Formats: sequence, C-alpha cells, structure tokens
Amino acid sequence: MLKARLLAWFAPFLMVTSLAASDWKICGYIPAQNNLQLLFYDASSVTVSGKVVRVWTKSITRKTLNVLGSKHKELIDAAARRMNSGYVPELLTLEAMKAQVKDNNDYRNELGSEIFDEMISNLPESYAHTSIFWEIDYNTKRYAMLTVTTQDKAGKIKTGARDIPKYEYLEPDTVMDHLTKLIQKYVK
Repeated sequence: MLKARLLAWFAPFLMVTSLAASDWKICGYIPAQNNLQLLFYDASSVTVSGKVVRVWTKSITRKTLNVLGSKHKELIDAAARRMNSGYVPELLTLEAMKAQVKDNNDYRNELGSEIFDEMISNLPESYAHTSIFWEIDYNTKRYAMLTVTTQDKAGKIKTGARDIPKYEYLEPDTVMDHLTKLIQKYVK
C-alpha cells in the first residue's frame, strides 16, 4: 500500500522530468485517415550499441499541432528567431526533401513550418497519437518495432511490447529511410 501511494505521489514528477529531457526533431510525414501525422524522433533517447541504434518516435496529427500552435502564439516569434539564427531542421537537409522544394519562397515556408512544429512537439501537452521504440541495425539495414504505445482522444493508453521483434528491410525514400539517415550520425 505504501509503495502504491509513493508511486502515485512521484509519478507526475517522473513524467515531467522525462518530458523536459526530450528533444523532439521532425523526421517525416505519414498520411493517415484524412489527417496528416508528423513523425518526430527524440534525439535525447538515442542509444547506440555497435551499429545498432534504438530511438523513440512519436506521431502527432496536423490537427493537434494546429490546435496547440493557436494556444502558443508566442512560439511564432521564437520560431522566427530560430530560423533567422540559421537553424535548419535535419529533415530538410535530406536530398529527398530538398527535391520536393520548388523555390526559395517554398523553402522558407517549409523551414518556418517545420521549426514551429518541432517547438510544439516539445511542449509537455503535445499529444502523441502513437509512440514507437525502434531498433535499427545498420549492419543489415533492417529495423524493428520494440514497443508501440497508442493514445486515443480520451487519453486511454495501450502499450504493446513484442517478445520477438519482426525485422523489416529499409526501403528507399520512406519515413524509416529518412529516420535512419537522420540518426546515422550517432553510429560510430
């Protein structure tokens, strides 16, 4: 009984601590049920063992990002300052993403939008539709989901861990391909 009370008392602090330590970076887009989802990886969660990397990702719907953005208008100025300082989200440095940008005006719009989205994704109240803990093996160019957590609009959380991960091969120009290129810098 005492353990349960202590856990209930400390749980909010543990959650805030883990959220504050996150560093979410945009890594792709997932079209889903008429509501685009943006995928972010947590740079602070990356762990490396040889050529094997593990990382958390979360997807947030465009609708959720828009709602949070309207509640945090102060981030517009912060995003503009970050953009003017020369910051470029890593996703925009990938050749596949550069090829999609039509002109300088299109690039500046995309740049501002992605910086703003990254800032919103790092807010404690940013609602993740799905969080996935991935393992990526750079030796075999394969990846596997280790844990999947989904949350519905009512806040109900479902978590599923895989006893035996199912590895899949990377395909070019997919969200997983983009993610592996972005976090490859952590592999020595």
